[in-house]
Amino acid sequence: MEEETVEDSEEKEEERSNKKPKQTNVSSFFEPKKLEKGKIKDINHTITKTFIICNISFSMVKNLWFINLIKSLQPEYDPPSYHTLSRFLLEAKVVRVNIKINNELDKESNFTIDNNL
Repeated sequence: MEEETVEDSEEKEEERSNKKPKQTNVSSFFEPKKLEKGKIKDINHTITKTFIICNISFSMVKNLWFINLIKSLQPEYDPPSYHTLSRFLLEAKVVRVNIKINNELDKESNFTIDNNL
C-alpha cells in the first residue's frame, strides 16, 4: 500500500478544481414534443403580423440569425419559408383584415365616403 504524499494530494486537488461542474439546463428535463397545429398557426400569425407592422423584409426568414432566434425560442417550430410567408400567410392576413373592415362597416350607418384628399 502506497502512502500519499503531500505533493500527490496537492496534484489531485488541483485536478479537481480545474474540472468545471457540468451545468444542467431546463431543456434536458423535457423530451422535445411536436407542436400542435394550433400553436404553429398562432406562431405563423404572430410572425406575419410582426413582419407587416414592423415593415420587415420577408427575405429575413432566410437569414440564419433569424432562424437561430426562432429556434432558440421554440426549438420544435420551423419558421415559414419566404414563399409561404410572402404568399399564403400574407394573403390569409389580408383576408382577415378585409373581413374585419367589412364587419366594422356593416355596423355603421349614415357615413359618407369623400374622395377629396
